[in-house]
Amino acid sequence: MAKPLPLTPFERCMLWSDRDDYPCLCIGRVLLEGQLDRQAFESALLKTLEYHWLLRATVSHGRRKRWIVRDASLPPIEWQQGPTGRPLPPAPRIDLDRETGLRGVVVQDSHRVELTLQMHHACCDGAGLLRFFEDLLSHYATEQSGFKPATAVPPVDPQRLQSRGRYGFTMSKALKILPRQSVGLIGALQFWRRQPESLSLPQTPGTMRAEAVFPSSTTLEVSSQNTVELRKAARRRNVSLNELLARDFFLALWDWQAAYGVREDQAWLRMMIPINMRDKSHATLPAMNAVSSIFLDRRPGDVEDETQLLHSIRDEMEIIRRFDLRYTFLLSLWLMQWIPGALRRSATNNGRTISVIFSNAGKLFRRCKLPRIDGFHHAGNLKVLDIDGLAPITSQTAATLFAFEYNKRLKLNLHFDPRVISDAQAGQLLQIFLQRTVATTATNT
Repeated sequence: MAKPLPLTPFERCMLWSDRDDYPCLCIGRVLLEGQLDRQAFESALLKTLEYHWLLRATVSHGRRKRWIVRDASLPPIEWQQGPTGRPLPPAPRIDLDRETGLRGVVVQDSHRVELTLQMHHACCDGAGLLRFFEDLLSHYATEQSGFKPATAVPPVDPQRLQSRGRYGFTMSKALKILPRQSVGLIGALQFWRRQPESLSLPQTPGTMRAEAVFPSSTTLEVSSQNTVELRKAARRRNVSLNELLARDFFLALWDWQAAYGVREDQAWLRMMIPINMRDKSHATLPAMNAVSSIFLDRRPGDVEDETQLLHSIRDEMEIIRRFDLRYTFLLSLWLMQWIPGALRRSATNNGRTISVIFSNAGKLFRRCKLPRIDGFHHAGNLKVLDIDGLAPITSQTAATLFAFEYNKRLKLNLHFDPRVISDAQAGQLLQIFLQRTVATTATNT
C-alpha cells in the first residue's frame, strides 16, 4: 500500500474548482471496431490501475488534504447496448471525499464499442488520461485470449508520484530559472489589471435547452489533406502549428461575436493555453497532473491584420520559451498557498474571467507500441477508429477547445456551457474556425 500523498497546489485548485453544476472532469472516449471481451477488459483495467495510483485514490478529510491510495478494484462502469455514435454520456461530479476519481461507460452495438472514461482533474490532466488509455489498450491486447502481445506494456513507475509537484526542479535549475521569472511579473500584473470578456451570446426564446446537460459538446474533423496543408502553412510562416491555430481561433471568435453584434474593439479576449510539462525523462510517469498554463490577451482593436496578430503570438511564445515562463503559473500557485485563502480564491476564479481555453495535444498515441495498420492502432481484436476528448469548463470559462491529431486528421472538440451558448451557436463557432483554417492554407502570407 502506498503512503498518503500530500496534494500539490494545482491539485487543490482542481478540488476547490469542482462544483455540482460545473464538474471538474477530463473526459475521453475511444471508438473501437470489434466486440469487447469483457473479461479481458476488466482484467486489463485492474492491471492498469495497479500502476496509476491517483485514479484509485480518495482525498482525506481535514485541513491538510492527502491522497489515500486504495487497493485496486474495478471503478464504476456502466454497460450499455448500442447504438454507438450518440452524444457523450452524462458526467456528474465525482466526490473525491467518498469515491475514487475514475468512472467509465461502455456502449456496445453489433460491431463497434465506445469506451468513455471520466477522470477528476485533480487526479490527472489530459495527457495523463491519454497515457491511461494507451496502457489500458496495451493490457487488453495482452489479456485477450488468442492474441499474443506485439510488444511489452510501456513501463510505469508510480513511485514518481512522490515528486510530482516539483516539476523536475533541482537547486541548480531553480537558481537558473528564478531570476528569469521577473519577466513574468509584467504578465502577472496585466493578468490582474485587465478585465476579459466572457463568451456569452444573446439568446432568443426556444434556442436554449430547458435543462443544462453536462457535458455539452460538438466536434469537427479536418480532412487529412487540410491537416497536411495546415502544417505546411505553419512552416511557410515560420511558426508552430499551435501558434497558427491560436491565431485562427482568435479570428474565429471575433467573427463569431461580430455575427451576433457583441464584438467590441476594446474588449479583451483571454485565451488560456495549457502547457504539458512532460519531456522524455517523464516517459514512466503514471496518470497525474504535469501541466502549467499561459495566457494570451488580445483585443480586436489592437490588431492591424492577420499577419501582425500571428507575429505577436509567435513573439510572445518565444519570450515564454526563452525565459522559462511556463513555470510562472506554477510558481504563483506555490506562493499563493502560503497566503491564507489566496489559493482557494484563485481556484474559484474570484470573478476573474478566462474567455476560452485552447488545448492542443498534438499527435495522439505517437509513442504507443500497439500495432498500427493503415494509420489505425489495434489492440487485440479491437481497432481504434476515433478518439474524442474534453477539458472542463467553469462558471467563468464558457468554452474549451481540445485539438489533437489521430490518423493524420486534426480533430476539434468544443466543450461549451449550454447556459450561455446554444447548440447551434457552438456548431457555428467550429464552422467559422474551420473556414478560417481553410483560408489560411489557401494563402502564402
